[in-house]
Amino acid sequence: MAKSIEELAAAIRVADEFWNHYTNGDKTTARFHLFRAIIELVNGSAAFEAQQLDECYVTSSELADKVAFLANAKPATYNSGRLNQEYKLLLERLDALQPSLEQAAKKLGLDVIPVIHKEANAGGQGKQSIYRLLATKVNTSELNIKSSAEEQSASSDPNKISYYIESLPKLPVWTRWLQNINMTKHRWKMVLFTMSPIVLIIICAIIFQLSSFKLIEPQILTYLTVFTMWYVGLFLLCFRYLIDALNNNITTLPEMMLPLNLRSAVLQYELNEPGSDNGRIKQLTIKVFAAKCPICGYRVDIKSVGLPFRTRLIGVCNNNPIEHRYTFDFTTQQGTKLS
Repeated sequence: MAKSIEELAAAIRVADEFWNHYTNGDKTTARFHLFRAIIELVNGSAAFEAQQLDECYVTSSELADKVAFLANAKPATYNSGRLNQEYKLLLERLDALQPSLEQAAKKLGLDVIPVIHKEANAGGQGKQSIYRLLATKVNTSELNIKSSAEEQSASSDPNKISYYIESLPKLPVWTRWLQNINMTKHRWKMVLFTMSPIVLIIICAIIFQLSSFKLIEPQILTYLTVFTMWYVGLFLLCFRYLIDALNNNITTLPEMMLPLNLRSAVLQYELNEPGSDNGRIKQLTIKVFAAKCPICGYRVDIKSVGLPFRTRLIGVCNNNPIEHRYTFDFTTQQGTKLS
C-alpha cells in the first residue's frame, strides 16, 4: 500500500505512462474503463488534493457512473455485480501486464506501480464497496530500458524497431497445462513428448525390419503403421509448435491456444548459462512481445507468416501488414525493416 501521498502520485504517473503506450486490442474493454475510472477519480478527488491518503478511495456508485460514462453506456449498466466481475478480470490482466507497468516505472525513474484493491466499507456508505488505488514497490534495476534520448534516436530511424515484453499472459483453461510445466522436474518428459513422433517412426522402422525377417506378424506392422500415421498427423496438427520451440527456442502459439484478448504470443524456452549444472533449459515461458511501428506509429505484433520466412518470426504492423515488416531478435529485442 502507498505509505505517502507522494507514492500514490507516483503510481498515478506510472499508470498514465503505461496507458499512453498500451496498444493491445482490449484497451477499450470494460475492465480497462474500470482502470481508467479509478485513476481519474482518485487523481481528481478533493482528498488527493488535500493529501489525505486514507480518504483517497472511490465508492462503487461513483465508479459505476464513471465507467458508464467512459464506456458510453447507460448508468444502470454497471451495477455492483458487473463491477465486481470486471474488477476480477482487471486484476488478472494487470497481473499479466506487470512487465509493462514495471517498464513504465523504470522509464519515469520510479520504483512503484499501481495496484487496484477492493474492500467493504464498514460505515457511512451503506452496503457500497470502496475501491482504492495503491502503490506497490518493484525492483526495476535489472530492466533493460532505453533512455529517452536513445528511444528518440531509435524512433527517428524508420528502418529500426525496438520490441518490449508487454505481458506474461495466462493461457485459457484448456491450454494452461503448458504454462504450469515445471521444467526442473519434467524436462525430459517434455522433450520426450516433443520427440515422440520421431521415436514412434523409428520403432515402426524397427518393427518393419523384424517383420521382413518374419519375426513379427505382418498384421502387427499394419496396425502399428496405421497408428503411427494417425499419431504423427494429429501431433503435427496440434503440437507442431513444441517442435519449433525445441529447435529454435521460441515460436508463436496457435490462436486457438490464446485468450480472446490476445492476437499473438510466443512460447519461449529460456536457457541457463552455458556450462550450467542445471541442464540447458531453464524454464518454459509464455510472453507477448510488441512494438510501435517507426513508420506509421501503429502496433507491431510478432507472427509466423510462413513462406518465404519458414519458421522465422517477424514483426508485422497492424496498419500495413504487407509493407511494414521487421526482423525480430528476441535476445536483443531489436529489429530492422525487411525489404
